[in-house]
Amino acid sequence: MDILRWWGGLFYLFNKVFLWRMIRVLDSNKKKWQISAWLIYLLGLPPWLVLFAFKSEWIVFCVELGGAPSMALGLIIGIRGKGKEPKWMNLIAYIGVVIGIVLSVYHVGFFTKFTQGLELMVSIGFLVGTILLAKKNFNGFICYMFMNAAMGTLLVVDGEWLLAVQQAISICFVFDSYRVYKKIQSG
Repeated sequence: MDILRWWGGLFYLFNKVFLWRMIRVLDSNKKKWQISAWLIYLLGLPPWLVLFAFKSEWIVFCVELGGAPSMALGLIIGIRGKGKEPKWMNLIAYIGVVIGIVLSVYHVGFFTKFTQGLELMVSIGFLVGTILLAKKNFNGFICYMFMNAAMGTLLVVDGEWLLAVQQAISICFVFDSYRVYKKIQSG
């Protein structure tokens, strides 16, 4: 099971590194990095789904699965270009986000523990950030910063120090990607 956690964790980290690289390179190479980022994200999803299924953690399984259409949308936009993706894919991605958030809120219910708030932040940050970034709205990096911080905190609480470090590294790439994006945007 450890190999699945490392596989999923590293591939999700590589997604952040590749998005970071996409923001920083010249236009001629952006497409290559964008496609690589979304492809590696999709390849990192199966180990998490297997782990959550084995642990019977069906809510988080559904949240991760709810992000899959957004990941696929990001890959399709990377290959075809923004505005050339199938309209039905947009709809499926939005439905996945809504279902994932509704399941998270239902599962968390009333906040009786600090960790429940963190779980909700992880779910919403993951789902909203993924669809925003898939559609090339780089404000999704803000959602990812909250998601990685909340997930890192949960991992520390669970004693998963190495995976918590991976979340901290992810935050560095996400923060710098957002910083560079804002710098480019301001001219």
